[in-house]
Amino acid sequence: MRNESRKSPRAKGWIQLKGLESPLVQIQALLIVGILAGGGGSGSALANGLVQLAALGVLALNVERLICFFSTGPLVLKVLVLAALLLPLLQLVPLPPAIWHMLPGRDLVSQSFEVLGKPGTAFPLSVNSNRSFIAFLSLLPVLAILVAGHDLGFADLERLVWTVVGCGLTCLLLGAVQLASGNQFGLLHPGNIERYDLYATFANHNATAIFFDMVIAFLIALPIGRRDWRTNAFVRGCLVVVFAVAVVLTRSRSGMLVLPPVLMIAGYRQARGRLAGWRRKSKPSGKPKFAIMASVAAAVCAIVVVVAVAGSARFQSSLERFENLTQNERVQIWADARYSVARFWPVGSGIGTFDDVFQVDETLERVTTGRARRAHNDYIEAVLESGLLGGVLVLAWLAFVAVQTLRVIRMRGGGLCAAGGAALLGVAMQSLVDYPLRCQTILCVSGLALLLLMRARPVVMERAELQGVLLKEVDTPRQSAIPQRVPSLRPIG
Repeated sequence: MRNESRKSPRAKGWIQLKGLESPLVQIQALLIVGILAGGGGSGSALANGLVQLAALGVLALNVERLICFFSTGPLVLKVLVLAALLLPLLQLVPLPPAIWHMLPGRDLVSQSFEVLGKPGTAFPLSVNSNRSFIAFLSLLPVLAILVAGHDLGFADLERLVWTVVGCGLTCLLLGAVQLASGNQFGLLHPGNIERYDLYATFANHNATAIFFDMVIAFLIALPIGRRDWRTNAFVRGCLVVVFAVAVVLTRSRSGMLVLPPVLMIAGYRQARGRLAGWRRKSKPSGKPKFAIMASVAAAVCAIVVVVAVAGSARFQSSLERFENLTQNERVQIWADARYSVARFWPVGSGIGTFDDVFQVDETLERVTTGRARRAHNDYIEAVLESGLLGGVLVLAWLAFVAVQTLRVIRMRGGGLCAAGGAALLGVAMQSLVDYPLRCQTILCVSGLALLLLMRARPVVMERAELQGVLLKEVDTPRQSAIPQRVPSLRPIG
């Protein structure tokens, strides 16, 4: 009888790896691509397209999970996600001339069609449909992370967070090379570059700073123990110091102002978890040799970094940037942007069209050789581009994240998930003076932060159930020889 051809286990394993069948691996790959390639902003179309293609691949591999997410996921989250996705798509629907001619702010468009001899042409709500469609594509990585990870457990979420931390360390090393060369070498997005700013994989130092802020929130909230170097509190403390110094070296004022609240929320939740662990008197044990070596190495690195930059001109120049807050061009941009908001109220001009419409209302006295490009306030820009619906949607997202964060902070065992709330708080704060969510990398990491908040309650229940089973086994009489302490159980935090 003819034997059927069978693939070797090694070949089968390679096919599984190549096919990325694990949702965990898929999200990890998407995060790595997003962090390393998505920091160029609107000026890096090809790199952003690569991130969006990766997100489409994840969604294609998780069609069943996509259906499951929208059928069994939290109702409020589903409504918010659908609204965010449908809003730019609705702005692309062609409208009859009788309708779009009546929309506010379409006078210039109408006059342009009359000059072309096509006054009866159908036109969408957005004044630039290409930019609005790109804005829709930029949301796909967030959707892919939520869909692929909506049923992940604590261990997988922890691996995802460590993936972001590892990418953050890679970015930090690249930034060190850039600063050492005076930003003459290693830049991934050359352009309007300041010599003393730390950019890493980003084109904007503000995006670099908020990314490091989010990494710090994740580092603080990860479980602490003594089993290996990753859970060692001293190692992680040194890493937090290094990343905090990196935030200062970006010379981003918004990034530096966001850092204290992020530290407070993540640190409070971790301290609360540690106190609960001490009350239970369950100290994890293990062989600390490698952890000690890692602690010493991390301490040396932290000391070297702090000593090297504390008295440097770069460190001093970062602090000096706070002296001219009143002479900021952002205030002038906001004043002109309000006229644009009034022009297109209450329907907006279309997501992604700020740079097209702002030129009409920019005051001549404030015109310079450069262009504003953005409103430098994502809330004003959202209202300008999406009108009343955009403003309501932004407020709904803020309320959802705030309520979820407060709930997670009170949960016993929700420390890691609380890092998602702290990271999103940092993004919301920087959005007052910048546009972090217009960066594909920050969108990807924010998607992970939102996933952590969404999975808070299942993760807490999973850890509580695991702890209850282990303690029950310890108390069983036939296992009286087992120590009354469970070495593998880490303090909840």
